Amino acid sequence: MATGGLQMSGPALLDKLLKFREGELTGDVQGLPEQLEQICRFLQDHEVQSYNDCTHEVLLGYPDWWISQRSTKRLAIVENNTLDTLYRYISTMYEKGVPLTLGERRTTEFSLIQDIQLRGGKDEMIAYQDLIGTQNKFLRVIGQAMGELYPSFKESNANLDAFVFDGSGFESNAGVQQTLVRIVWPAIIVDKDRAGRIMDFMTNKLIRSEDPEISALETRMKGLHEGNKWGSIWDDAIYMGRESIRMPFNDNVSRPPMQKPEKRPFRPVGAFRFKWTDPTAADLDRIELIASGQDLTGEEWLKLACVRRDHGTPLTDWK
Repeated sequence: MATGGLQMSGPALLDKLLKFREGELTGDVQGLPEQLEQICRFLQDHEVQSYNDCTHEVLLGYPDWWISQRSTKRLAIVENNTLDTLYRYISTMYEKGVPLTLGERRTTEFSLIQDIQLRGGKDEMIAYQDLIGTQNKFLRVIGQAMGELYPSFKESNANLDAFVFDGSGFESNAGVQQTLVRIVWPAIIVDKDRAGRIMDFMTNKLIRSEDPEISALETRMKGLHEGNKWGSIWDDAIYMGRESIRMPFNDNVSRPPMQKPEKRPFRPVGAFRFKWTDPTAADLDRIELIASGQDLTGEEWLKLACVRRDHGTPLTDWK
């Protein structure tokens, strides 16, 4: 499977890392050269030539520290134990302050994923806490919409859980701050058509909402940028585009000509559970925080929030 990349020594990889990702490394470097050599060998050993065989790839072809001159920057990683190793290495590099820059290719069927993005100003943006929280009306509208689309969860008293990540920060190409929040629903399996229809349904719910908190949020959004409208907050490229979906704990890469990590990896915010006390009731009863960002390991977050599914996985029944 390997494409013949040249394996560098640990110290040489550390030098390359410090050059490519200057100022990002945190903590003690003791033992890091050996770790870098292991991670580099693993990634290079799983490189493939064919795009059709690729399951993961480097975002925008960024020439990261582990990549050789002959690298394809495409990986094939499918076995559970191999994925576990990938998740462990992703977590390691995130904890070292130098996150990897990997994305997973979307499969035909995938866990529902929603990326919410709002443009800010040079020094100001909407904080993720203004969108996400157990008492937050925005998240409540989203949860209420999911209950309407998937009534079997409230009727059977099954858990409807969402895992939330924050990737907000400075968006280099636009030259402004950007709010970026990811919501993953592991129990909801969709295809790109259904994901797009869910996005449209939620947009309609937000537009029609008469809640003062939702109206105030919309006013703040538009005050920062006139393009911040309910219909444009969703990144539909993760459904319709060919680019890979950035993985949790991985950094965003700016587009050419800059093409560099933006130092805003997806960080876990929390896991939220949506509850309906009365299965026959239309309205969402409450939202519970079942895990904060520090309650799970990086590997556990990745297992829950990566979205690829086996070909032919049935779509979740909906209304």
